[in-house]
Amino acid sequence: MSALIKRAYSRNAYEAPIVYANYDTENYYHAKMYNSSIGGMYFESDHAIKQKSDICIKMVNYTPDTPGPEAYKAYRAKVKWCKKIDKSEISCYGIGIQYLAKSQTVYGGNVHGLTCSCDLCGEKVASGEILENEDLVCLCINCFNYLADLPESKIKESIKEFLIGNVI
Repeated sequence: MSALIKRAYSRNAYEAPIVYANYDTENYYHAKMYNSSIGGMYFESDHAIKQKSDICIKMVNYTPDTPGPEAYKAYRAKVKWCKKIDKSEISCYGIGIQYLAKSQTVYGGNVHGLTCSCDLCGEKVASGEILENEDLVCLCINCFNYLADLPESKIKESIKEFLIGNVI
């Protein structure tokens, strides 16, 4: 008798192309997401990923102001499981991930031709020109330097809290 698994969040069927990479690399792989929830997603890839790996996921069809996972441009996630599956003579891997962070900008390295918006000013720049601070906030060079040069104060702390989404 198999154990009944209770999920923290219900899954929603949602197919979409994605690209992903280990958090510390710029080697992106194409994959297809098949479902998602508030806490994570399931996708299939030709490549296996080690359990507990930190990865960056980029939504190929990013569409802000829509419900669903494509409302965000990028996710940082932890691989919860990876299982080899066989589909019509093709082997691939089913991968379940848990979201660590969601962003309107892109984490990790550059994907050719992809532009990003600064989390502070909204300026669109090439993804390779986005800088990430210690709180995983993605900023253009001007905002990154502005925030770094701002003296420690309540205002600076409020800006940082706003950027990481800890505003009540």
